[in-house]
Amino acid sequence: MSSILTNPVNSRPHVTGIGSIFFKPKDPAALKVWYGKKLGIRIDRFGSNVEWHQGIDSAKKGFAIWAPF
Repeated sequence: MSSILTNPVNSRPHVTGIGSIFFKPKDPAALKVWYGKKLGIRIDRFGSNVEWHQGIDSAKKGFAIWAPF
């Protein structure tokens, strides 16, 4: 689930992150191969680490894990 906080600058709600997205493919191994070939995502047995930067302060990093199961 995403986190929604009130922005102190203009008091408008905004999304601060994504908690989880779940989907279960029929063939996880084939999906891993497809993501590797088509999108260049390196996937080990645990998945792939995705690094992102906060929009307001791009020096702050966050990480997400992508892993079909």
